[in-house]
Amino acid sequence: MSRFSRQLSGAVIEKLHQRVVAIAQEKKVIQGRKLRVDTTVVETNIHYPTDSTLIGDGVRVLTRVMKKVIAVAGKVGLHVG
Repeated sequence: MSRFSRQLSGAVIEKLHQRVVAIAQEKKVIQGRKLRVDTTVVETNIHYPTDSTLIGDGVRVLTRVMKKVIAVAGKVGLHVG
């Protein structure tokens, strides 16, 4: 199924899952109330964490968090920049 999911849309995968559960319910194999999923690790490319990229990532995350804080609390204090 995981190979299919990379090539098919989420809606198609959802229909496949629903059909598998329906067949299993018809054959009284399962009741279909709970689902246990076993995930697998997929290899992906990552960037090597250099000092400059770590600082950049930190600044990006802090900026995003502070924008959320300003949206909730409003602008207070001193503006630097």
